[in-house]
Amino acid sequence: MGKRRGGSSANSASQEATCYNCDRKGHYKADCWRPGGGKEGQRPQRGQRRGGNSQKQSANTATEPEQKDNYAFATSDLASVAKQLNIPIERRGAIIDSGATSHFCPDREKFLNYVAIEPQAIHTADGMTISAIGKGDVELDLPLGDKRMTVTLKNALHVPKMAFTLISTNRIAAAGFAILFEDKMCKILSPGPKRSTIAEIPQVDGLYSVAARSQHRANVAKGKLTICELHRVLGHVAQPAILDAVKKGLIEGVELDSTSQPEFCEACTQAKLSRQPFPAETKNCARTYGERVHTDLWGPAQTMSMMGCSYYISFTDDYSRETKVQFLKHKSEALTAFKQYEANVSRQNPGVKLRKVRSDHGGEYLSAEFDKHLKDQGIERELTVHHSPQQNGVAERLNRTLVEHARAKLLTKDLPKF
Repeated sequence: MGKRRGGSSANSASQEATCYNCDRKGHYKADCWRPGGGKEGQRPQRGQRRGGNSQKQSANTATEPEQKDNYAFATSDLASVAKQLNIPIERRGAIIDSGATSHFCPDREKFLNYVAIEPQAIHTADGMTISAIGKGDVELDLPLGDKRMTVTLKNALHVPKMAFTLISTNRIAAAGFAILFEDKMCKILSPGPKRSTIAEIPQVDGLYSVAARSQHRANVAKGKLTICELHRVLGHVAQPAILDAVKKGLIEGVELDSTSQPEFCEACTQAKLSRQPFPAETKNCARTYGERVHTDLWGPAQTMSMMGCSYYISFTDDYSRETKVQFLKHKSEALTAFKQYEANVSRQNPGVKLRKVRSDHGGEYLSAEFDKHLKDQGIERELTVHHSPQQNGVAERLNRTLVEHARAKLLTKDLPKF
């Protein structure tokens, strides 16, 4: 009680000593109770000084704040990633963390007992700080071959912003258990002298992780179901097949309303619609020159021409199959090319006027200027159905023919086939 803080000269010397384990002054490695020290896990309890005679050894022991710092190896951004992936907190599993000073758990429901505490700072590996708001015992199922062993993590801290449950190897070792890392497996051994393996955690992507156990639930139908309701429950199976299966006892746990009748299912009709195949040959051919013109715009080409063109537009008369091709620098030049083709047809064939133009839904054909010109000239527009190039097969097949011929010419002269 009346002794000075300084103590003897030996105590003064130990005050200047530096621990090679934790790099703190006031004690040696043999007396250090931090992980790796000679007295690891033997930290004095709150209100008790280190050692048996606490009052006599106050001078040669390192002082420690009542609330020690907590560290976690995991980074803080893992929680945001798990949240963005919509992974429920109860299914995020656990990770063996050799750098954690305590057990950490983000799921409040996993605590067997729980005590709210003043927020404690938890320092993550990326330098961020998150808070622990409670503590208690957490029960986990750890794998052991084909079995699972239930263990309890004592005094785990509740950290809601932690991505996963972290199992501290330091706390496991302090409790008398042993941890062995070999063959990409983390083995937890029971206390000595006869140690036995109680858990085996495999290494996955560099982490010793424990997958959360999924809870399987059976959805049992309650009450009577109509044929249409059961049809939807079973994934839109044919309603006559459902009736037959119920009569034969192939579907259990369901009571079918015998008075119900099969109903029309609009969802089935929309989901099972199929397009009829296109005919190999059209039956609505033009009978005169200029009655119908097929047009399409091709490009852009991988290599620009010497004149700076990257596109071409084609016009094919449906009656005579006469084809005109014009090269373009921009898609917006399509209307100008069409006017030139229209003028050429009228001048070279007196009395002939274009009556119909068939094209796809390309923006170069649907512009307001193009639409106005067709109306002013009295030309009828024929648009193909979306994603149905077969309806404009004349122009589409021409594109293939032109490109194949051009490629053949390049290959003949040993030129690169751009």
